[in-house]
Amino acid sequence: MLLLALVAALEIAGKVANAQAAASEASTPTWPVALPRERHGHRVEPLDGGLLSFGGFGDARAADRESRQTWWLAPGATQWTRRADLRREMAFSGSAVIAGVVYAIGADVERYDAKADVWVEVTPPGKLPRSHFGAAALEGKLFVLGGYGAAESGLWVVDVKDGAVHAEPPPPSFTKDDHFHLVHALRGELHVIGGLDGEKFEVQREHWVRSASGWRALPAPPDGLWAKFSAHTVVGETLYVFGENGGWRFDAAEGAWRELAKSGSTLAMPATAVWDGKLWILGGMDIARDDARILEAFDLRAQRWLELAPRAK
Repeated sequence: MLLLALVAALEIAGKVANAQAAASEASTPTWPVALPRERHGHRVEPLDGGLLSFGGFGDARAADRESRQTWWLAPGATQWTRRADLRREMAFSGSAVIAGVVYAIGADVERYDAKADVWVEVTPPGKLPRSHFGAAALEGKLFVLGGYGAAESGLWVVDVKDGAVHAEPPPPSFTKDDHFHLVHALRGELHVIGGLDGEKFEVQREHWVRSASGWRALPAPPDGLWAKFSAHTVVGETLYVFGENGGWRFDAAEGAWRELAKSGSTLAMPATAVWDGKLWILGGMDIARDDARILEAFDLRAQRWLELAPRAK
């Protein structure tokens, strides 16, 4: 009888374990998939239900470090496919989506024509910084703050209809050579957070918002934040930031910062995407290892990081 009871208990335990494994497997996301190669300083934007990745640094042995490459992940696809290269090299640059159209922002501004599979020049080089800036779209225009390569670093506004560029007053504390700000549009206003002081090379904790009446200061984030070591994106009216020292979210309706669980990695210049209630981190250079194609996911409903399969090499 004891032996039969033991066998029955083992069978039950096996069934429970199998059920748990099946449930875990069923709950493990299968899309998106990791980028086809290691990459950092690139951009990822949603397009036609899929994802478009472009720019950034890939193979260091390539003449341009693969910084013109464009990759497309179709909805539900398990492999990325090559698309038309950018017109010019871009890395540590910016991007935005306006009315469903993807814009790549670097020394020039390029618009991706998905139907023709071609990048079209919107603004020629020479008017904008080439890298290390923050960028966002608001009211049909592109806003570019700080960065390297511009004759006068500041706040630039690009009209994507005609490519015209004009300057506007930056946040009051901004000084030339400041860079790597977090720049996002929330509730119809432009938010500028953190950044690196270009003279002292110190990470800032400031939070500014631009409205019709000008710039005003908001409560500072709990920690210094800058784009080089942050995965950051807006979901609805909330900004999510996962930096080198922790995770945070800013609720624009409440005007408050809240702490989140830190990512398990410290990544340089990753890209982000939002899909199926999850914030995805695609790519980036892990300072602890340099041989992995990064793919991480934060569940926005449960407010926790998911356990994914080991990183692809």
